[in-house]
Amino acid sequence: MMAAHLAQPMGIYLPQTPASSGVLTEQMRLNSSVQQWMPRSTAHLLLANFMANSRIVNGPMQVLPAPGVGDRTLAVTGTASDFIVAALDADTSHVYWSLDGCDMRVTIDGGAPTAGAGHIFKDGNSGIWSRSWAIAAKVIAVSGSGTITISELNYA
Repeated sequence: MMAAHLAQPMGIYLPQTPASSGVLTEQMRLNSSVQQWMPRSTAHLLLANFMANSRIVNGPMQVLPAPGVGDRTLAVTGTASDFIVAALDADTSHVYWSLDGCDMRVTIDGGAPTAGAGHIFKDGNSGIWSRSWAIAAKVIAVSGSGTITISELNYA
């Protein structure tokens, strides 16, 4: 005989959480003795919050170099500057960057980095950033100067 809770269609089976929190804690997930079905409408709202962007980039092979857009370089010095100084191509969704010659500090919150404040990136680091991160980023060399090479990417 099928258990009553398994016979409920169109729902998502989740551990029960206190009504006030709405958040699954590790302990709640591990406690499988208290469980409930979540109505489909609630499940859709929950999943929408976690899956708002279907173009999630998990690695560099999911975006491609933007056709017809050349690499650009940016000098990183002891003076804070924008990471993107010239407009990106309209189709650019991400940028691949590499740092050569110095360590740098980066901010993406609108504030200017200093040699001692901001996220640290070491000489030789590279990464893929979304368009919005690249536009928001400001950079400064921790000491000396270096070069960032930037390549534009999209979902071509």
